[in-house]
Amino acid sequence: MINICIFEDDGYKNLFPLTYYRPVYNLLVGIDTLFDKVYRYFDYANLTLHCRPYLKPALKTRYPNININNINEGAPCLLLNGRVVMTDKLFNIFSENASQYDLLFTNRGHIVALYLRGKNLEYMNKALQKEVSSKEIIKFLRPKCVAKELDDVSMIENLWDFYELNSFLINEDFKYKKQPGIIKGDIHPFTAMYNENNVFVGKGARIEDFVTLNAKSGAIYIDEGAIIHSGTRIEGPVFIGKDTQVFGGNIKASSISNNCKVSGEVSHSIISAYSNKAHLGFVGHSYIGEWVNLGANTTISNLKNTYGNIQIEPNNQVVDSGQQFLG
Repeated sequence: MINICIFEDDGYKNLFPLTYYRPVYNLLVGIDTLFDKVYRYFDYANLTLHCRPYLKPALKTRYPNININNINEGAPCLLLNGRVVMTDKLFNIFSENASQYDLLFTNRGHIVALYLRGKNLEYMNKALQKEVSSKEIIKFLRPKCVAKELDDVSMIENLWDFYELNSFLINEDFKYKKQPGIIKGDIHPFTAMYNENNVFVGKGARIEDFVTLNAKSGAIYIDEGAIIHSGTRIEGPVFIGKDTQVFGGNIKASSISNNCKVSGEVSHSIISAYSNKAHLGFVGHSYIGEWVNLGANTTISNLKNTYGNIQIEPNNQVVDSGQQFLG
């Protein structure tokens, strides 16, 4: 059985505050997490997760049947960077490059994946425990491995990458689910639906009268038990998670996880599980963590009054995002 390890490199620091309390691969983007996108390809493998030590107890609760911070050094291991969005193309590359040599896959100075054994695997295991930078790992391993630079790799490098990739990944995840035009829930007769083949409604979900589901620009995936109340307009690509309620308003190009309550306007954003925005207000180009409650009329500005680029401080350093829209 192949050994797979999903690990964090030092790039997680650029994603603060989202990565203070969870590894990057445990964050929602599209219809599921970065971990889920890897697991769909390697569910047959001996899978290990690697994270910062203080995150291990919470991660073990979420994934009780997966080894954490316990890499098997006795056999070759494919180590995948947790910031990478796993795709068919990458899976084929890794499958085709099964080799007697150790391998290092990079993209623009970032580690994408490594296939290691023996002393090189021992080094990598120790490096992860000490949080050695990716640049140092690449510098050490490049002479000892067959190094391959990969093009067209999607990686989460900055906070704004989540919403930039989200619409694309909702559509890609929708294709993976292979349930286009499947309506298992209850849709009331006065629901307006455009491009029905690009819509999925899960079992137990309820779509009330006078809801608009416009999937012309992207897929709409409404999971089990979700309730979409009258007066809601959903413009795809959009993901609505299990048992989430939408009380009205406009939802566009966004992912809303399970057990949320949402109202008002949400655009180009991601809202994690158990978070509420149950009142009027606006959330745009933003990432909301778990167990967050936004009070009535909360409005998150995503545009400077000068229309200039927005600066942020993800790791106590001022960074010009290059983005005109950022919440």
